[in-house]
Amino acid sequence: MPARITGIDMGEGHITAVQVMTGLTNYEISFCAKIPLENGDMEAGLDLLTDSIHPKSDRYFVSIPPSQVSFRNLEMPFEDAKKIRQTLPYELETLLPYPVEEIVTDFIATRPDNANEILSASIKTEAVSRYLKALDAHALDPELISVSGLSIIPWLLKQGAPDHFLLMNLEEKTMTLFL
Repeated sequence: MPARITGIDMGEGHITAVQVMTGLTNYEISFCAKIPLENGDMEAGLDLLTDSIHPKSDRYFVSIPPSQVSFRNLEMPFEDAKKIRQTLPYELETLLPYPVEEIVTDFIATRPDNANEILSASIKTEAVSRYLKALDAHALDPELISVSGLSIIPWLLKQGAPDHFLLMNLEEKTMTLFL
């Protein structure tokens, strides 16, 4: 059954959205837009976006600026994801400039052969709440919140990218390097 999927990138100075229709064997772009944010007004940008998208999507995926996220490479004493998830806040406690009670954090293993080497991503709960509140006010319920530019990494790796590479995500005022 065909479905509409919308990806929304909540950039520093703009909101970018792409909507695709899924078919049996392909995807077709049905909508795309880049909406500048006047004075960082996320609400006004989402108003313009939701007025432009028709019809609504079945699924939404959202990415947020990397400047909102604190990344750390860590080596954990075990490989079990459940144990890592339980102990990660305590491992990050001395590495972050704010209390672990004020963050949401997740991680990915950085090496397929060694699941205890991880990359953690932490963001203040207040920031996540701000994004979710703005999206909810526009009837946008994201299935996933990710970091801008990060989603291309797994795709690159599946394409046979070298073991070591540099990806630069260039924005109007910022640049993010993925090594």
